[in-house]
Amino acid sequence: MLDMSNVYNILASPPILKKKLSPHLEAMAKWLVESGRMRIEAEEMGNFVRLNLPQYGIDLTFSRREINDPKLFPETKKLLQNILSLKGDKSAAADKAMEYMREMRGRITRKQPINPDTEEKLARAFVQCNHPAVIELLLHEKTEIFITFSHNIGDMLNMEGWQHHGKNSGMQASGPLQNAVYISCGGDPFVPEKKLQYSGDGFAALARMMIIGAQETGHFADMIRAANGRVTSRHSADLYGKAKPKVKEARRQDISDLENIIELFKSLSLEKIMEAERALKFFREKHGSRSRRLRKFLLSRLLYSIFLIRARGKNTFLKKMPKSKYPATSIYSMLLDMRFNLEPKADVYARENPEEEEGIACIEALARVPQQAIKWGREIAESLMPRLYHIYYSEVIPECQRYLRERGVH
Repeated sequence: MLDMSNVYNILASPPILKKKLSPHLEAMAKWLVESGRMRIEAEEMGNFVRLNLPQYGIDLTFSRREINDPKLFPETKKLLQNILSLKGDKSAAADKAMEYMREMRGRITRKQPINPDTEEKLARAFVQCNHPAVIELLLHEKTEIFITFSHNIGDMLNMEGWQHHGKNSGMQASGPLQNAVYISCGGDPFVPEKKLQYSGDGFAALARMMIIGAQETGHFADMIRAANGRVTSRHSADLYGKAKPKVKEARRQDISDLENIIELFKSLSLEKIMEAERALKFFREKHGSRSRRLRKFLLSRLLYSIFLIRARGKNTFLKKMPKSKYPATSIYSMLLDMRFNLEPKADVYARENPEEEEGIACIEALARVPQQAIKWGREIAESLMPRLYHIYYSEVIPECQRYLRERGVH
């Protein structure tokens, strides 16, 4: 039996990277690049520095653009000046701000700059990882987008953040001075397939980036904001972490229905087909006799054809599954991935209070709807987590759109 865990190496549709997107998405990708709010760590290359001044309670990051671009650095200087004014001598704040700006400009020159083509591709990939209204809201609120090519987000965090979240694959943070999304790729997303040396590079890293990006931006979308931008609640839970009844019931029903589907497919011999596929894979990899491979291939396809005839009906999502050499294994992997994301398991989610733990489960599950949509396709996500899917796309997204309209963005 396969392990129930999160799948990171599949996308229903690869993102468009080398040519322009639709006018709206392309404009947002350009906005993200030119805003300087995208912070990138790519092995020895990087485009941001950290300003850590514990004596003033300051721990901020600024990109190369924000401290050098004539259109952006005045705003950076003003931000620093305002913070320093609140912390000490107002008359010296302007000079101090310039001093720190010069110091950061010196440090950023020690880093190899990010290739503009890489920056453009990352921006295009990012704006495709969730609904346009969510991305536009992130940009409107000047959210910092941290993207690292490493396996965790630790190299982008301060010491305190590293101790608590450094081993995470992704994170979303909100605060008085910071809205931020952190994403780890686990490799270089843009290594050509012919030049791959590490399994985490290339498409695997690109898929991981978008899947984590979808989940973390899903958390951002979940927040309900007042007219002044202050977060007042979530769609999934209240500010005390207690699950909202509607989301709580939706998640429970989606889990129950999915478990019924898994049990139905087992009763229709899905596991027996998987055994045949494993044998076929073994013979292929070990270069066994052609006749034995052929027999295993015919057996697996015969069993799978019988399974499809018996399993279809209401399970129309089977028609949307991506093509695979081992289709039964892919279906089962997808089902277990869906099940895991409806009830993700991790030490960080554990609580002694059952209500708090369920609240966290609801927060996580709702934020993972867009992740499952870009991973398996919206039709499959809608079929297998229909209630949470409906809440996300019929309530969360319209709330983001309403907020943007009220702020005069749309």
